[in-house]
Amino acid sequence: MKTISYQNLIQTAVEFKCFVKSTLKLYINPSTSWIEKAIRYTQGLSNTLSNDEIRIKYLKINNQNSECLWALIQLMDLAFIYNNLIKSNKLDKKVLKSKIKKIIEAPFLPIKEVKEKNEPRNILFELILTGELLSRNFNATIPNSNTGHPDIEVVVNKNIYAIECKRIFNPKAFIRNFYRAKVQLEKYSLNKHKYSFGIIAINITRIFNPGDKLLIAQNEKEATNNALNEVEFLFNQFKNKLGKNSNIKIPALILFLSIPVILKQKPFLAGGAFLTICELPNQTPISLFNIIKSDFKKLESNLEISDFYKF
Repeated sequence: MKTISYQNLIQTAVEFKCFVKSTLKLYINPSTSWIEKAIRYTQGLSNTLSNDEIRIKYLKINNQNSECLWALIQLMDLAFIYNNLIKSNKLDKKVLKSKIKKIIEAPFLPIKEVKEKNEPRNILFELILTGELLSRNFNATIPNSNTGHPDIEVVVNKNIYAIECKRIFNPKAFIRNFYRAKVQLEKYSLNKHKYSFGIIAINITRIFNPGDKLLIAQNEKEATNNALNEVEFLFNQFKNKLGKNSNIKIPALILFLSIPVILKQKPFLAGGAFLTICELPNQTPISLFNIIKSDFKKLESNLEISDFYKF
């Protein structure tokens, strides 16, 4: 369990801004940037920590559309990719610059995100998943490819995996995006001898949380169980529809759910990043899922506990 204070989050965001400006030579507009807004809301909330009455008044005025909550969660995501991805120096600088250039243009609130403006947070998901892999000592990177595929490349035990990432906003989009990712794997990655297997990763966060929801639990274990039960329920809804035209070299699906968590046993707000690997239906009697399960056994559910006191 790792605790992070408000000021830690703000300091990391400032370091990220300096890196973007000095190393990547990119401009972050202070009047429109979600990063700047998140810093301002978090700093305002930090100033109220010593007085419950003032904090409640501040939240009443400034959290009407979950602005403060969303500011904290976004700074947690930013700190995660900065500490686990950017500082690792594992990404090609040209690739990193192109990705960062897009994520800094994301809207501040999730409710402002529409189909035409969802690319920044789609890319943010790619960076977070790569960071999750790197934080568990996987040999993962985002390849510098002319086609833009795959989204992530991972080498484990001499197996080279191509991962395609998708985010969905509603259950109806699950099947459509699954098969879109499958086609991309088959067209750009699995037709080459380089890749041993393909994996589809789907971020289902927006199905459960449009931007104003909290998961309330007694402790970390209960939070994890509740979140993974939701993920499993969703997967079982679509499982039988995922075997159509199955590909033996795409034996697994990663499902990712990110949601703020309030732990009743502690005055903490947590950013819950929950990951699970599911076996895909296969029309042949041969299954290669055990290989994936073994190679990715370190990729387990995670819960970052952040020292935000009484939100």
